Amino acid sequence: MLLSIKVPTNPESCVRYNTTRLERVQMSYDSEKLVAKLFEGTTSAHRDPIDVITKTFGIEVKAFNKATQAHKIRTTAEAVKRKIEFCATNKLKQKTILAVVNDFVELYEKAGFGNFRKENMKYIGRYKKVR
Repeated sequence: MLLSIKVPTNPESCVRYNTTRLERVQMSYDSEKLVAKLFEGTTSAHRDPIDVITKTFGIEVKAFNKATQAHKIRTTAEAVKRKIEFCATNKLKQKTILAVVNDFVELYEKAGFGNFRKENMKYIGRYKKVR
């Protein structure tokens, strides 16, 4: 099944579209680096099912900015299966971290992988951004 994505066609909109996308990607990478530093782990390769690997945990990091209306993590069943298999193969416990990014980063955690709301996750703390 093919999906079509509507991308802006005028130059001004394209610049805004691409800048926003690049900012989100950078926010995600920065959040992964912060989590790796805090949990004494390493960020994984780009296409690995897990974002951060420590001695005991396989951590999935999801980043949202403060303006996001609903801080809900959505993960497909296939992605959850890959993450669980990766952790089982490497004998790692499963953890999901939500990073809410503004002028600082607020982190929340929950054991396992899946669809979670920020309100149902444990607050870890507030940290400076990593660059």
